[in-house]
Amino acid sequence: MKLKHVHCSRLTNPDECMVADLACGARLDTIHGGVSHLIAARQADIPGFDPLEIVSQIYSASTGKPSPDWEAWECPECGTAHLGQERALECCQPIDE
Repeated sequence: MKLKHVHCSRLTNPDECMVADLACGARLDTIHGGVSHLIAARQADIPGFDPLEIVSQIYSASTGKPSPDWEAWECPECGTAHLGQERALECCQPIDE
């Protein structure tokens, strides 16, 4: 199944939206040669996440492609947005007991 990258505003959790927005901005920094999101990460306080680590991961990968772990992805079955490809793939999968 091919996953679709979606805008962070589709995420329902505001903290996850901030993470995805920061990751997307960091990815764009790697394309355009900026460091503005590194500065933003140092100032950000996102409960449950380490913004500086997220931006560092994006900068070190520097592929220019959306982050599979830190950006918003759409479930291919129901269309719900999730933070990370793994969570998007697990969304509508049956739970094995």
